[in-house]
Amino acid sequence: MYEVTHQHAQLAILEGPDVLYLERISGRDAVGVRSRVGGRFPAHATGVGLALLAHTPPATQEAYLAGPLAAFTDRTIADPGRLRGVLAGVRRHGYVISDRQVTLDAVSVAAPCGTRRTR
Repeated sequence: MYEVTHQHAQLAILEGPDVLYLERISGRDAVGVRSRVGGRFPAHATGVGLALLAHTPPATQEAYLAGPLAAFTDRTIADPGRLRGVLAGVRRHGYVISDRQVTLDAVSVAAPCGTRRTR
């Protein structure tokens, strides 16, 4: 991914309600991001978190949707109904675009790798 875009390429796992960033390759001219290796962020507010959350069992998703959904910008998907629709879209399309959910200058594209499909 990095070789194609020369932007940040991140690897993360879902751990509880958060994504845990395991690795990041950064481009010299890439937009600044708040994530860091070893850092965490609420899954619903990040592209990688949405991609991972979409492929968790339905009971896990419902438990997540019942919890508080923090908003970082006015574009953060903090409504459970809307989030449910976004997760369905990730499963349908195989990727997600997270548009300015954490900061107003960052957009990400994310897709799961090595996951089982749950429906």
